[in-house]
Amino acid sequence: MYARGVLAKGQSVEKLWSIKWGPPFFRETMSRQRFKEIMKFLRFDIQSSRSIRMQTDKFAMISEVWDLFIKNSISCYRPSENTTVDEQLFPAKCRCSFTQYMTSKLDKFGIKFWLAANAKSKYLLNEFHYLGKDESSNKPTTLRIRRNQAHRII
Repeated sequence: MYARGVLAKGQSVEKLWSIKWGPPFFRETMSRQRFKEIMKFLRFDIQSSRSIRMQTDKFAMISEVWDLFIKNSISCYRPSENTTVDEQLFPAKCRCSFTQYMTSKLDKFGIKFWLAANAKSKYLLNEFHYLGKDESSNKPTTLRIRRNQAHRII
């Protein structure tokens, strides 16, 4: 999946395994049918407990895997003076309460993240995802970052 994102983002599975057009990496790794089989059963969420978790965590479908990823990023890298903090809109066509619309971005709809990354290596140090306002208190569900962005994230 990482290779697909780097080498052939948005390409169909058939095109990736094509002898004429596809990068050889995919054919050499596994058969197209095996890849499809793995993707059919790959899940990051337990559907039976999802509704309970969604009551307290809007990001519940991926939060366990995402939190492990961020924890690993924080523990494996020491920030340097080349650290930068900025917002990123990850394109998403999902219908959820925290999908953002940003006119200034190429992809207008998506999930908004505040990312702290090393500017030189592009290594992710930390992140906060914006999940919209909390309906009960009308306050943002994650930290609003305006001043001292780097200090709050790092």
